[in-house]
Amino acid sequence: MRINDNTAPWREAATRTGYRSSGGFSMVASGETAAILSVDAAEAGYVETEEISLVCRLAADVSFGRESLMRESALRESERPAQGQRFWAMLAAVSDASIAIDPLGRIELVNAEAEWLFCGARR
Repeated sequence: MRINDNTAPWREAATRTGYRSSGGFSMVASGETAAILSVDAAEAGYVETEEISLVCRLAADVSFGRESLMRESALRESERPAQGQRFWAMLAAVSDASIAIDPLGRIELVNAEAEWLFCGARR
């Protein structure tokens, strides 16, 4: 963290908490950054080439999985019968985290509050 000028805004806070090495990895959905996976360590130089490669692959895999789940959820919602639309709209709008699951255990709906709680998505 002492070497990279990009970390200057966070250097003092990181030093106070004992971090001497840090890495941020973008988690992308639909071409936009949806979240950042942060890896911090007390050991200077901990985040090296091998770790960077592994965490980049992890971030890409999680991004792919999240995007796939969101696409599948959107597809299922578009196929939902019209008679249940009001119920689903109400469930999606409640301020509590709500997740609807079908009889096979598949996620039918994740409202914005649950998405924020579990994925850190924007509200």
